[in-house]
Amino acid sequence: MKIKELRPSPIAGRWYPNNTEELRRTIRRYLANVERKAKQEEIVSIIVPHAGYIYSGQVAAEAYARLKGVKFDTVVICSPFHAYHPADILTSAHDAYSTPLGNVRVDKKTIEKLNTIFFGTGENDILPIAYDGEHSLEIQLPFLIDVIGVDFDLIPLMIRSHEFNVLERLAETLVEVLKDKKVLFVASTDLSHFYSADQANELDMFMIDAMLEMDARKVLLAETDGKGFACGAGAVATVLEVSKLLGAKEGELFQYATSGNVTGDTTNVVGYAALGLIR
Repeated sequence: MKIKELRPSPIAGRWYPNNTEELRRTIRRYLANVERKAKQEEIVSIIVPHAGYIYSGQVAAEAYARLKGVKFDTVVICSPFHAYHPADILTSAHDAYSTPLGNVRVDKKTIEKLNTIFFGTGENDILPIAYDGEHSLEIQLPFLIDVIGVDFDLIPLMIRSHEFNVLERLAETLVEVLKDKKVLFVASTDLSHFYSADQANELDMFMIDAMLEMDARKVLLAETDGKGFACGAGAVATVLEVSKLLGAKEGELFQYATSGNVTGDTTNVVGYAALGLIR
């Protein structure tokens, strides 16, 4: 079957508005609620949630508002892949992602270069897939288009591996391949799922502290030890390692909330956080 150049959105109209003007108004309403600082530090990367906008859009806006007007050549989005797949790392087989705010082109040439350096000619390449239903990567795109414009190249990486050595090598390769470009790295993750608000706060603060310490191993071990949870732990670990290589000195927590802040139900919540890694 011939693969369409544009990846059609499986979540527009469900996870965020499908109408262009409604989507733009929604995002800008979230951004307008963010208390802007007079002077922003240089943000190397951000960590943002990926639930439907009604649940986590305001939290995500706390990170994206700080990028307003900044220009990037390339955006690397590292996300989980929620469906089962045997490959450790996936990318898109399409030439661009379709969104109601415009199409985002995939930098397939750089991905090919990344693949060659990272894996050589091995069998476990960064695998291109078509017509995926992964929401956690796509849901970042409308925010990005609104705050930095549509003129950037996208490197989409859906990461299933939680092996530190694999993720560390991926981070090193990304830095090598993109060394001549102005790049934003985005890690897409939600935190604990379906605990009470009190339990979620304890679990999520442990994970957030690991992120603020820029400790990728601690992020991965938190999952293993049950001390904290992040469905995008592998994505976060990769971006933390990249950020350190690019000179980030500290993490900053912009916002933390749970779904209970929106629904009013504190018995069964999902945790969301927005952070920046800063030079």
